[in-house]
Amino acid sequence: MEVTGADLRNGPPDIAPFQNIIVGGVDRTSVYNEAVDFLEKDFWGKNVAVYFSCEDDENPRAQSTEDNKQKVLTKNKALKPIDVAAFGGCMLRQGRPVMDELNMNRVRDWAIELGKKFNALEPKPVVEMQVAAKENEGVFEIICDAADRFRFHLKAGNGEIIAVSQSYLSKQSAEGGIASVKKNAPMAKVVDLTVEAAIEA
Repeated sequence: MEVTGADLRNGPPDIAPFQNIIVGGVDRTSVYNEAVDFLEKDFWGKNVAVYFSCEDDENPRAQSTEDNKQKVLTKNKALKPIDVAAFGGCMLRQGRPVMDELNMNRVRDWAIELGKKFNALEPKPVVEMQVAAKENEGVFEIICDAADRFRFHLKAGNGEIIAVSQSYLSKQSAEGGIASVKKNAPMAKVVDLTVEAAIEA
């Protein structure tokens, strides 16, 4: 599966284009505040998995994992991850390991099983607005997500998703959203919100 990584210390990433989200963060017994804050977001319709690294030993205790799960979800107790896992870790001091309890087989096996779960939950297109698009034409796809709500993707001619909609209660509402994009996109201006505003004295 194709994976995009993001460091939460650089701020929360835009999760709109993604269906599957994996969040990790614990250093021994300390859950990272960035992970707690990020998991406060609204993940409606998305598949979320959580992992903890460097928890205790090669095969972390179930109670340690449950305790860390409660810590990381303290701001969003309604979130139900599809999977939670924990792994041992490796700590270096002056270039030498003072703790080496990393079990890569455990990590690899979890990643494989998680990929299978994500694939099983992958939303399926329920209607394609353009049945046979030409190579250089975009396609709107309406999908039914994991929460049984409707969304639409805009795919470029090469098949890459370049826009993802909000969720809708009905397919008719999703079709209305597509119509709105078609109508408003040609006249829409580009506003760069990454440019810092000038500070007035």
